[in-house]
Amino acid sequence: MTRGPKPKPTALKKRAGNPGHRPLNEHEPRLPRAIPPMPRTLTMPARKVWKRLAIQLFNAGVLTELEQTVLAALSEEWATWLMAKRLLSKHGLVALTAGGSYKPSPYIAISNAALANILRILAELGMTPSSRTRVSTADMRQMSLAEVLFRDAEAKTR
Repeated sequence: MTRGPKPKPTALKKRAGNPGHRPLNEHEPRLPRAIPPMPRTLTMPARKVWKRLAIQLFNAGVLTELEQTVLAALSEEWATWLMAKRLLSKHGLVALTAGGSYKPSPYIAISNAALANILRILAELGMTPSSRTRVSTADMRQMSLAEVLFRDAEAKTR
């Protein structure tokens, strides 16, 4: 049984003027926007993708340090998809087998798998903030960015 469409993050609903006029989750966890550190394990093509997507996702207000792993996976899959598309352009859609017959290029399967993963991860990046709408944190006091920064500065001086 499906639960219907994934909820939009409260911040996006507010920006749009709450078009559905449904009650907003005012107790949704608020994490500070941040561009997480790029993992050193990313391949060079994935690093280029990371830099571009991190800025776009940060500007959209959906990137926090929690999304580091998801963004890393998305960057690697995107780089794989781009490489497969380049190889398809170079070698064509069909490949000649050792027996002299033709078969679909193996790069088609690689491209399709990477694209399917990209689409799943993109939904996940949209869903990660959305899933926060189902979490209530009424008992937790939300810290402002200033409080977080002062807390971190205090911890370093100890």
